[in-house]
Amino acid sequence: MFYHSAIRVRLSWLDRMLVTPQVHRIHHSVDAEHYNRTFADLLPIFDIVFGTYYRPEREAFSATGLGPDFPAPRSLVSAQFGPLVAVGLMLRRKSNLATQ
Repeated sequence: MFYHSAIRVRLSWLDRMLVTPQVHRIHHSVDAEHYNRTFADLLPIFDIVFGTYYRPEREAFSATGLGPDFPAPRSLVSAQFGPLVAVGLMLRRKSNLATQ
């Protein structure tokens, strides 16, 4: 679980062989340019092959989270069920937009 640590470490020589914290932050980034990027848990080879690999700038430390519409969970229950509620809200918004 090293890649989930919130430390500013740059292991550029390792970024394409193993998922490092700096690269994995892209997966959790709230920046729109990082959506659908970096899905690997251990080996980024499939991200590289399928074009979802994103290598952050040398000193970049992207903000992470669920975005401004969904605050960070404050309890175990909200951490477990919050994503389901968020998906439900997104689907409802999408459905409302489609019917307009």
